[in-house]
Parts: sequence; C-alpha cells; structure tokens
Amino acid sequence: ERTATIKTLKEKERYHDFEMTILTKSGEERTCLVSAETLRFGQQDYALGVYKDITERKRTEEALRESEARYHALIELGARSGEAVVMLEDTDKGIGMHLFASDTWAQMTGYSREELTTMPMPDLIHHRFREEALARHRRRIQGEVLPGLYEIVIVRKDGTEFPVEATYAPSLYHGKRVNVGFIRDITERKRAEDKAREMRV
Repeated sequence: ERTATIKTLKEKERYHDFEMTILTKSGEERTCLVSAETLRFGQQDYALGVYKDITERKRTEEALRESEARYHALIELGARSGEAVVMLEDTDKGIGMHLFASDTWAQMTGYSREELTTMPMPDLIHHRFREEALARHRRRIQGEVLPGLYEIVIVRKDGTEFPVEATYAPSLYHGKRVNVGFIRDITERKRAEDKAREMRV
C-alpha cells in the first residue's frame, strides 16, 4: 500500500481521503485515512501527509453491516415460515413504534408498510391484551428475556379482529434497544380447536 501511495503522489501531486492500513509499534493493524501532497524544497521533493485513525469507525461500519445481514436473514426466515417480522423501538413518538414491518405483517393487518412505520404496535392490539403486551415490551426493551409464545388479538385496519401467536426477543439495532418479533396468524388453528370442542360436547 505504501508503494501505491508514493506512486499516486508522484502522478497526482496530492490526494485526499486515501485509506491505508499501518502497523503500530506493537504490531497492531490500524486503518488510517490519509491526505497528502508533494512539496518541493530546492531540488528535493517531500511528501506532507495527514493521517486520521479510523479503525473504530471501520469496525462500527462492519458491525452495522453484519447487523443488517442478520436482520435480513430473520426477515427471509419469517417469510418462508409464513410469519410476520416486526422490529419495535421506543421513541418520542410512542412506545413500541414499528422500526420495521415485513410485507407479511402489512398483509395481515391491512396497513401499508409505510403506515405501520408511523404507528406504535399497541395501537394494533385489542384493548383486552394491550396493557399486558405493553408490560412485556417494557421488560424486553430493558434487556429481559421472556421465554415462550403468547397469544393476543390484533385489530386490522378495517376493524376486524384475528388471533395471533407471537414471540419476541430483545436485541440491539444500530446501537439502540429494540424488540424483534415473529407473529403468526392462528385463525385457522383456533377455528379447528373450537370445532373440536364442539364435537366433544
């Protein structure tokens, strides 16, 4: 890289924001952002350079890319299994705001993905289940792991209701605490259970 840098300087006389990996005295690799230009004093050319250590920034960017890849994999997994995927965060706009909503969740609820990202999840939950769901959300957003699935009723955009089975897990996304949830429509299963109970009576 050093040879390439010197060659670039000779050809261009100056360059800005060139990334270079250097070794510290201890042998640790660090990534630097370099800006340099050539200066002539008499018959001698000199290189004047400014080095900015961006190692931590590069590590953060890589971590974010890995985070994005992980959540894309979760979304794909949810789509394949017929489950909706949501990512919820607390903001000044509300508790449990949709940071992300999959296409499956939009289809289930009747809202567009754009509409969902302006709505808090509690607005979709039937009032009978809302307070309990909020309590679980608050515990998870604080990092508590609550095992198991639970059932709630969701109210669609057109006012109709349907039962779902949900499981959530606390996580970090871009450094923020979020809840990632998988939600399955269990309407048909509940109908089958009701029918089976009627037959036993």
